[in-house]
Amino acid sequence: MEINDEIELRILNTMLIQARFYDNDYDLKDYYGSPYTGKIHKKIIDELRTKQFQGKNMYYPNDSDFSIEGYRDSSVWIRNIKKHIENIDNWKELSIEIRKAVVKDFIYPFTLNQKNFDKLVSFNL
Repeated sequence: MEINDEIELRILNTMLIQARFYDNDYDLKDYYGSPYTGKIHKKIIDELRTKQFQGKNMYYPNDSDFSIEGYRDSSVWIRNIKKHIENIDNWKELSIEIRKAVVKDFIYPFTLNQKNFDKLVSFNL
């Protein structure tokens, strides 16, 4: 299956943002930080960027500008990422390298500034 219609892609992008950064339904908790969810999200955003360069009036920043802090609801997103971390049973026992990898999976394909990233890695210790 291939989806390349702009409207369908925008709907999927919005749904993934809602599910990953707003929704707190823990029946879906296995998907929040899944690397697969982030990869799917990145594919959708990359396709939307392609549409942008084909003359569409859309704005999807490049990777260097793709920071969570640049979004209007960034504080909500960060708060919900913290809720996801709180629900990891063994968070305190994980090595710093594993905690960093988990946070990267939670935020991918987005980025965080180093200060906020470090706060999430050390959150709830």
